[in-house]
Amino acid sequence: MKLPGLDRLPGFERAMEQMQQKQEEIKRALESARCEGTAGGGMVRVTVNGLKQVVSVKLDAEALADKEMLEALIVAAVNEAGRRADDVAQQQMQQQMTGLLGNLKIPGMS
Repeated sequence: MKLPGLDRLPGFERAMEQMQQKQEEIKRALESARCEGTAGGGMVRVTVNGLKQVVSVKLDAEALADKEMLEALIVAAVNEAGRRADDVAQQQMQQQMTGLLGNLKIPGMS
């Protein structure tokens, strides 16, 4: 979508290119980030990347004895890992966008 007149702003095209680059940097950083969630005193460990994709699950042999407990522990560990991934994503966005907005010098936003 093109908004009339925006292309006449000084540096608009360059700013858009920078924004796209920052988005790619954020995505790469989130793909490589690792966040761990644990439950049951460490009997269940789930690791997700910053995009909340599960990359590993570790189960203590002790947790295997009770199926219902194991299911609940997995849910709890996945949820904890997801919350940590949200925190990492928010930090990445703030870091990247702060630098970008500072370069744009938009009145009221810098």
